[in-house]
Amino acid sequence: MTTHLIIPDAHAHYQYDNIRFDWLGKFILDRKPEVIVCLGDLSDMPSLSQHGEGLSFEGRRLKEDVAVTHDALERMWGPFNKYNARRRKNKDKQYRPRKAIVLGNHEDRITRYCENTPQLHEWLDISILNYENYFDEITPFRNTLTIDRISYSHYFATGVSG
Repeated sequence: MTTHLIIPDAHAHYQYDNIRFDWLGKFILDRKPEVIVCLGDLSDMPSLSQHGEGLSFEGRRLKEDVAVTHDALERMWGPFNKYNARRRKNKDKQYRPRKAIVLGNHEDRITRYCENTPQLHEWLDISILNYENYFDEITPFRNTLTIDRISYSHYFATGVSG
């Protein structure tokens, strides 16, 4: 039976300590699941939130949102990368799980912001988060990823909410 590790809504945020990603990285290496799926909102992106405006946005910076996300990814995958580097050096079999992320509404803030600010269309997109350097598969927001007959999405719309 294939083991799946599910990582829901981690919300890397410049006001929160990223130490939880150190623990997650150690957990991944300790358990070595065959499949790792992040259910989105790995990055919080408060600078692009449409909730509040004006002075309530003071101090929110896209640069900080991106930096804290990169830090979270490095902490999360650092033990994995070091482990595989040692294994590669010693010509031992490396740990190669299937790594996927289903984007959430917080990552989608980038897309929505660009749709409302077309001048940034060619300058700003989801690639600023560098997810492609850490995940084998990136599923867009509101889409579903199916692995081993298990469907993953940031959320599943039902009834009048969909």
